[in-house]
Amino acid sequence: MSNLKRTKHPQYQIPESRFDDLPRSYEDPKIRSISAKDLLADSEQIVSALQSHGFFIIKGGKEFAQDIMQPLYNCMRDFFGREIAEEREMLISRRSHALTETVDSKKYPRSRSGAGYTRIFFDNYINKRDPEERDIFEIHYNLMDKTIFPEGDMHKLSQMLYERLFELGLESLRAIAQGMGLTYEDFSKLVSPSQDPITPKDNERSNLCLFRYQDDTNLYTSTQRCMVHRDEGLLTFLPRSTATGIEILSMSQTHFIPIEEFMDDDDVLVFPGLTMEYITQGCLRGAIHRVVREPGKDRYSTPFELKAHDHAQLFKLKTDFILKSVDNYESTNTNVYEPAVFGATCDSCEKTIVGVRHKCKECLDYDLCDTCLKTPGSHDHEFFKVTKDLPFTAGDSELKAYQFEYMCNFQRRNQSQYRINM
Repeated sequence: MSNLKRTKHPQYQIPESRFDDLPRSYEDPKIRSISAKDLLADSEQIVSALQSHGFFIIKGGKEFAQDIMQPLYNCMRDFFGREIAEEREMLISRRSHALTETVDSKKYPRSRSGAGYTRIFFDNYINKRDPEERDIFEIHYNLMDKTIFPEGDMHKLSQMLYERLFELGLESLRAIAQGMGLTYEDFSKLVSPSQDPITPKDNERSNLCLFRYQDDTNLYTSTQRCMVHRDEGLLTFLPRSTATGIEILSMSQTHFIPIEEFMDDDDVLVFPGLTMEYITQGCLRGAIHRVVREPGKDRYSTPFELKAHDHAQLFKLKTDFILKSVDNYESTNTNVYEPAVFGATCDSCEKTIVGVRHKCKECLDYDLCDTCLKTPGSHDHEFFKVTKDLPFTAGDSELKAYQFEYMCNFQRRNQSQYRINM
């Protein structure tokens, strides 16, 4: 099909994970929805839910559901459901031209200039899943005026949803900080280089996606379990979709929780990503999740990912609460939160890497210890150093390699240890 963008990124071509065949559990997780106005008051409950279940739920309110979500879903049905594919394909052409002509490539790198509509095809291989296709309308706030929207209210409603979820993101970070003994600035400085007030325009990396999952080409022959993965940002916010689908892996890693089965129409699911896991040293782990879709069943969803801005310095936060939550923590060991021994093996001498870990900038999973790096002819590519004192920058290749490694963790030699140990 001419309007399908065929995705070849290896992240979407990994083999089945060890979690794919785990059962669903329809036992109510008994996570009470928290009113948006009570987030700060319920900060301890939020942190407790994140540690025990990997997510919490915000009650958005009837106005949120009636004035934003229901009208937006109607707009999405109208747009994505257009029978004339050329109308949607025309938006792709107009979008590419508009962004090419008006976007500053230095300020908005290519990876974030793809705002607007596209249809993608995940050509999964060496696995049991069918190939996947999906309609996406991606929105970045700073590019909203340059993004080609269809006629109607989709532009206005998308902007309203973006601003509301961004606001909930800041309030959630404030509550999490309070519940973990941190300051709000520990998180807010990652979202924006400027403070008071922080607006969506201050953050170029966060994004809202309008998804349609539909099998209008009779592609699927069975239940489709989309790739098990973790998001890269600080927090992901998912208003209840038009049909159940998202499933979160239990903290015991024994079953998936079809959480939307237990959500109301005005609920918003919130879960951490890899950036949050890194800065909290695994105290709040990135939620492992997937979307399950049935043949012939439509599903519209609107996930919003709150990310650190490009130049945010990502240090590992240190508080008593975090240190006591780190696995195998010992109060007498002052270096436990920054181990000099890495959870990686040198690909040359096959010994555990101690001290400095050198990661290849080009290979998916190639590490060398300090000794082997100095051996002539050990590897032809460039490397970067990973040390216990290294602060990542959100837009740098170091963090992207770190995020990519753990999103593709299912391929690793050490598959039994999912916990980050960087």
